[in-house]
Amino acid sequence: IRRQYPGILHVAVFARNRFEEILPISSAIKADRVQIVGDLPLLHRFSGAFGDRLLPAIRVEKEKTTVRNAPGALIIVDSFVPGQSGGTGKRFTPQWIAGLSRPFLLAGGLTAENVQSALREVAAIASGLRGVDVSSGIEDRPGYKNRTKLAAFIEQVRAFHE
Repeated sequence: IRRQYPGILHVAVFARNRFEEILPISSAIKADRVQIVGDLPLLHRFSGAFGDRLLPAIRVEKEKTTVRNAPGALIIVDSFVPGQSGGTGKRFTPQWIAGLSRPFLLAGGLTAENVQSALREVAAIASGLRGVDVSSGIEDRPGYKNRTKLAAFIEQVRAFHE
């Protein structure tokens, strides 16, 4: 994939992994970015190891969740579902990140059918919006991406930016 698409960043995604596991795996696969779902103490621990390569995923469960204090130049703002690390298909209340000016990617329950309205709503209240992150919204079942859903999603995001 790297040879065929050299301009695409490769992101290693980790949830519920120990610090000692993430370092060697991300090194072995030569990840450009390391996305970690976790709480603030864990994310700050990884900040020193990965610097600007760290892409923390913060799960928003209430207004002013720790997104403002998270490490990283860019963060992922995702929905909180107890006992799950992401890919739940659930959205969070956008007003909970109102005024967020630090750069972030919007995640949580996004599909081709709702991504434009989600982008409009969030862009109106948070100037830090830089893009989107999608997982379950383009899957037929967990872990199985659907090319048609992915193409439709990308088309909707591009149309929003035009």
